[in-house]
Amino acid sequence: MLKKYAIGLISVLILIIIISGCSPVNENTSPGNFKGFLPDGYLDISTNVIADGSYNNYLLPDTVMLEKRLSKGQNNVTIVVIKFNDLTEANSFWYSIMDDYFSTIRVFFSTIPFLYGSINEEIGGSYLSAQLMQKWFFLFTGPEENVKEIKDAFYEYVETETKKINEEALQ
Repeated sequence: MLKKYAIGLISVLILIIIISGCSPVNENTSPGNFKGFLPDGYLDISTNVIADGSYNNYLLPDTVMLEKRLSKGQNNVTIVVIKFNDLTEANSFWYSIMDDYFSTIRVFFSTIPFLYGSINEEIGGSYLSAQLMQKWFFLFTGPEENVKEIKDAFYEYVETETKKINEEALQ
């Protein structure tokens, strides 16, 4: 019996280590670093980088937020990226904002506190894809096909830009 619990605990620890190393961003980056993202075929409707602002009636002190709206034909996609200075604030925001859309139990089971959360679901006629990666919050909304396309392209862009920033920091 004790062996099963030990194996379970080790599995959870390995998962936490893997997830915590998977964040596409780090301390050298800010959401503003990604304001230039514009995939082929999309029109940049608006791009805003805001420090210490608010989102969806939540005040966000000590944060930097990127809000970007893209359009492809009649399909609009919104990207929101928020970097928090504190894990506790990021975690609290995650639970609060996700509770606005989903049941508490759904949010609870989609989250490893302070490390990672992910919800991908159709809601109110729009597809919502949200991720919490330590101090970073990512939200993509719009038609499902476009959200998936934009999300993949955005994370690839973030990874490339983060590598450039890290290389510059080392020089």
